[in-house]
Parts: sequence; C-alpha cells; structure tokens
Amino acid sequence: MRIDDRLVGLFISLLGLATILAARRLSSVPGTVYGPDLMPILIGLGMIGFGLRILWAGFVTAGNAPWIDLSAWDGRTRGILSAIWTILGVAASIPLLGILGLPLYGLLFCLPLMILARARLIVAVPAVLGTVLVAQYVFGEMLHVPLPAGLIPLPW
Repeated sequence: MRIDDRLVGLFISLLGLATILAARRLSSVPGTVYGPDLMPILIGLGMIGFGLRILWAGFVTAGNAPWIDLSAWDGRTRGILSAIWTILGVAASIPLLGILGLPLYGLLFCLPLMILARARLIVAVPAVLGTVLVAQYVFGEMLHVPLPAGLIPLPW
C-alpha cells in the first residue's frame, strides 16, 4: 500500500491544528506567564509546519499519481487484518481500557496481533504477558501513571 505524501502531509497538518485547538481549552495556572497549553501548542505548530512541508513536497513530486495505491496489498490478507486490528484496537481502548484494565486489555489486544504476525503461541504468550506486566509496573509504579486496574487488579 502506498499513501501519497500529499495525504500524509494534509493529515499531519490537520492533526497539528486539532492539537492546538485542544490545547487552547486547557486552563491556565494562576500567576504564571505560560501555562500547560504551551508545549501542546508548540508541538501543534511544528506538526503544521512539517505537515505543510510534506504536503508541498508531495505536490512537487507526485504529478498525476493517485493519492492512495492499494495494488501492493493484493493477496496480503494478514497485513490488511493486522492493520485493521491495530486501528480498531487503539480505538476500542478508549472505552474498554477503564473496564478491563491494562493487563487484560493488553493481552486481548497484543496476542491476536502476534498470532497474525505468525508468531508461535509458545513465543507469543510469554512475550505478551511479559510486555504487559512490565508496562503495567513501569507506568503504574515507577512513573506513577494512574492506570485502571480493571477486572484483574495486580498486587502492586
């Protein structure tokens, strides 16, 4: 699959604009010159700038080429399924992560993805369990990120 630079640049620029608009809604800290919106606004401006640069380069080099070319994916169903599973899994994590918790959701998301990548179960199960447990420990205990415990609360 080939996605043209024009489409990628446009998407990155729009994502930068959305970042800036979302950052403007953050409340300011009393007594400070700059607030919590500064870094997201700067990142959004950078995304817009680089996105426009990619968009311009795409218009210069593309000519009449199509914006999306799916011909390279003929007969590659595993790749298509993996891409769809990843996109849907990230979108599903928004409502389900709070209910299931990171350990269970990570297992349910990553294990089928590794199987689609043709990993053997003897390798996939320990790799997914190790990755999810390490991520839960590092983010939850070491970095103090409040992760939802979900249905399977861990002892730490």
